[in-house]
Amino acid sequence: ADRLAMTLELTADDVDVERPPVSLALVLDVSGSMRTIDPDDGRVSEPQGSVAKGPPDPNKPDPRLRIERAKRELIRVIKALPASTHVNIMAYSTSVSLWKVEGLHKLTAKNKTDAVEFISKFQAKGVTATDAALRSAFKISGARCFYLLSDGKPSMGEGADIPPQSIHDLVEAENKVLKIRIFTLGFRGADTAFMRELAKQTGGKYSDIR
Repeated sequence: ADRLAMTLELTADDVDVERPPVSLALVLDVSGSMRTIDPDDGRVSEPQGSVAKGPPDPNKPDPRLRIERAKRELIRVIKALPASTHVNIMAYSTSVSLWKVEGLHKLTAKNKTDAVEFISKFQAKGVTATDAALRSAFKISGARCFYLLSDGKPSMGEGADIPPQSIHDLVEAENKVLKIRIFTLGFRGADTAFMRELAKQTGGKYSDIR
């Protein structure tokens, strides 16, 4: 999980903007598979670990769950980013949830506290509607890059995958004007071929989350 924090150590050059402040959207997959506990062996070739049984207990979350690892790292990143950074945060599964509805927001002390509270409430459930997430992310005014974290294939549920090409077409259409770079980060089980290609398409980078 430290790879996430390392990848999100941002400078203006990293995200191809002319000057600070850095402006970005953090987009986190909170689908049901994020309740998986991965084997702690450092390898990324095996796609699956064990899925936590029973309904989640919000008062006693298992720290080994992918969702809990992602939340910890996102919170650490938010706390570490300079106040000049402008951010919005999105959680997505079957539907999309934004931290703040309009645009990007400077990371003042109050906004950092609010962002940490928003992230802390994430729960893993639903499907991986990556197309809806990106469609919403492109509506965030002022963003210069996205950081997309996921552990699965884009899906509408019940075994109905979303064709990757439809997402590439969406990104191509939006980026004719917006020119947003997408950095993708994949847990075990992620469609790494799709996520690598999505990053490459926009001039971003792909990273494994271990």
